[in-house]
Amino acid sequence: MTSHILINVSDEDKSRILEVLDHFPEVNGRSLTFKHDPDQFHPGVNDPLTLTISYRDELPEFQTLGHEVMHAVQHLNHDLPATDRATDLFTLARGELFTDDPGSYLEVPGRSEWALEGDRSVFDRIRPHLHPLAVQAL
Repeated sequence: MTSHILINVSDEDKSRILEVLDHFPEVNGRSLTFKHDPDQFHPGVNDPLTLTISYRDELPEFQTLGHEVMHAVQHLNHDLPATDRATDLFTLARGELFTDDPGSYLEVPGRSEWALEGDRSVFDRIRPHLHPLAVQAL
């Protein structure tokens, strides 16, 4: 396995990054760069040309981080659809680890209540179904 480049990444963030990478064997042998950058406007933005994933504050949710790694996979395999909706679906299908957030691009019941009111109750009820439904959809 090739070493990944970690810039300004805490030990806790490194542990989470490695946990995510375990679900993406396609990037084994490739060097991805993970960069904690306080000046980064959008957390989790992936630069597919350099395979760089940057984040601003704390490390994003597993789903967001997986989404950005999935973009790197899509860059390496041009046969995969690369829309953000497809990326969310592919990420959720990778494992239950990525159901900590519904993603930004799929229509998921309860998202508006969670986003607007901080009420996760609807999302928490559907969360156990996200991974199996994503696998079934693919």
